[in-house]
Amino acid sequence: MNHHAAERIGPAGTAVMAADGRVLLHTPHFADLVGRAGEDLRGHTMPPLLDPLLEVPFDAATPPTVAHGCGSGGRRITLVTERLPGGQFCLSAADVTGATAASEAMQKARRAAETANTAKSRVLATISHELRTPLNAVIGFSDALVQAQPGDAPLPPERVREYAITIREAGQVLLRQIDNILDVVRLESGGIALAKDVIELPRLIEAAVRLAEPAARMAQVELHACAHDVHRWLRGDERRLRQVLAHLLANALKFTPKAGTVSVACRLDGDGDLLISVRDSGIGISETELDRAFDPFGETDPTVAPRPPGVGFGLYFCRAVVEAHGGHVSLASRPGEGTDVMVQLPRARLIEPTHLPVQL
Repeated sequence: MNHHAAERIGPAGTAVMAADGRVLLHTPHFADLVGRAGEDLRGHTMPPLLDPLLEVPFDAATPPTVAHGCGSGGRRITLVTERLPGGQFCLSAADVTGATAASEAMQKARRAAETANTAKSRVLATISHELRTPLNAVIGFSDALVQAQPGDAPLPPERVREYAITIREAGQVLLRQIDNILDVVRLESGGIALAKDVIELPRLIEAAVRLAEPAARMAQVELHACAHDVHRWLRGDERRLRQVLAHLLANALKFTPKAGTVSVACRLDGDGDLLISVRDSGIGISETELDRAFDPFGETDPTVAPRPPGVGFGLYFCRAVVEAHGGHVSLASRPGEGTDVMVQLPRARLIEPTHLPVQL
């Protein structure tokens, strides 16, 4: 066998090794794969060439049938050894980087799909619980009103009123939960349509904070807002933006312990874009959890951040609504140091006072 014959063995880099480990001939591609591109390796001994590359040492006396390693340029290589007549060996080295990367990508995708399916199952179980809880209240108090037996004393009017109020409140909770789920469905299908309201920013912030105050008092968390020193008017979907602030404040309060603080602040950045920050002094989120925070079926690690009650689409919904307005949402957090959610709306959404509709 001559040097040119080895060229024709195949697309893999090929070499022929004598029984004593010397290289008798090889293809240029073999030299390239073992990091000796352009060199004539004939006469060299094989172990010093391959030992730095392979995962296990190369024994010329009993070479492995299949070995793996890292060739030049970080390429993954597979080395196959076959015995030839006369005690010689044929070594075929192949660059399997692409195949390895594809296999790793498939494994990563499979793991991600399995994680997503598990998380989705947990979220669906949560949705079921969140819908059944107010529905059970509706059914239970309705039964108390209609299942009186003949001869039973009628319920006092104040008790009837109490039951009716509870039924109404449970129905409102149920409606909000269903609305949240429908919003996510619309976002998934690209079906969200924005209103073109003229919004007074301080009033929007104050209304969101006012609605969050009962929860803040119950959690014994201080709630602050500062929205008077920025641009007052913007155009957008007021109901959707109100929902965004409600979700962000609810999340901040749920993850902030007693005596903590939650604040809302607004400012303009150097490009004139509007920045709305919702910051808390809560438990925070680890860097590895930040990537999943906006996933509609993602969950934070319960050992770091126990999952609060709720359907769990809040941040996903917030980002989708803000992006529909041409802005974006960013999240900064560290465990034990709280979380800062930043909503950025483009300056094109801001309205100069001279351009306000006459009726305002």
